Amino acid sequence: LKTISDLHNDSLNGLCQLASALGGSVRCPHPSKKLNVLLLGGSKASGKLTEHFCGTKTKTAERSDCFALVRGGASKRVGTGEDALSALCECLGREGAEALRAFKGADRAVVHEEVEADKNDFVLVNLVRAP
Repeated sequence: LKTISDLHNDSLNGLCQLASALGGSVRCPHPSKKLNVLLLGGSKASGKLTEHFCGTKTKTAERSDCFALVRGGASKRVGTGEDALSALCECLGREGAEALRAFKGADRAVVHEEVEADKNDFVLVNLVRAP
């Protein structure tokens, strides 16, 4: 998280400084909240990257037909349907959740997995793989 903070807040080349110079703005993620990282592309590489980052095998690594939320948790469960959609909505916040739930059939396009991992500060990150 320090690296992400430094990337945003560097006084010369930080994302906040660069956005301001271009007339825009960027907010640095709050360090006490989990970061949501979106991995784009339905290849096996995003599944392998997820496994590398969390330091353990995942049951959803081979899934490329849906959005896959992987986050830290002791239950080691895989959820589908409304369970998975609710987990993803929990990560997105109110506005994001409302937008996602507006899509008919969204519950059929999401899978959720909890993995027990301590590697690479995984407990501070939610990984979302997009097809």
